[in-house]
Formats: sequence, structure tokens, C-alpha cells
Amino acid sequence: MASNPADVLATIEAMSRVVRRGDALRKKGNASKEAEARWRELGDELRACMKAGEAPSAPGPRAVARAALARIVEFAGGDRATLEALAHLRRLAPPKNLAGWSPALMRYLNQALASLHKTEHEPC
Repeated sequence: MASNPADVLATIEAMSRVVRRGDALRKKGNASKEAEARWRELGDELRACMKAGEAPSAPGPRAVARAALARIVEFAGGDRATLEALAHLRRLAPPKNLAGWSPALMRYLNQALASLHKTEHEPC
């Protein structure tokens, strides 16, 4: 978790933005068990890469990161502020268990996404 006051405030703001986005999707009927199941599948795939000792920049983790990035952008509705909030939470306050994702797995995803950004010029 963030430790300095500015990071704590930014984390609260990021959490608030993400919760509001999730609530809006639920109200529209766009949040589904299928979406959670897909996140669990992606988590299982990425966890296998991590357990195998693959670097986040290796082809396997990068492929999963591309799929995760598509889901992240879909969740955010392309909203840059929501994308930034999600990135902040991955870096500084990853959830303890979100659809089977641990903080370590979130950090690994963040590293794989950063690898994509460096080489493929994709927004992360």
C-alpha cells in the first residue's frame, strides 16, 4: 500500500474512480460472471508463466498482457483517467484477491504491460 500522504490520497482517488466505473457498468448490465471468469482464466495463464520463472517481457507473459490490456481498456471504456487509476492501483495498491489475482500477480502483469509499452507503443 502507498505510504506517503500524496500516494495515499492518489490511491483513494483511484479506488473511487474504479468503483464508480464498476458501478456504472453494473447499472448498464455490462458487468457479468463471464467477465470475471475471463479474468480468472487470464490470471491462471499469467500465474503459470510466473511460476515457470518466465520474465515478464517473455513472449508468454506478453501475450497474456495483451489480452489483459484489451480487457482493461474495455472496462475503462477508453477513459484515460480510469486507465491511469487502474495503473496506479496495480503499482501501489494491488488488491489482495480480485478474481483470483494476488498482489504479486498484479505486479507481474504491470511489468509485462510495461514491457509491451516499451516495445509496442501500446497505452498501459
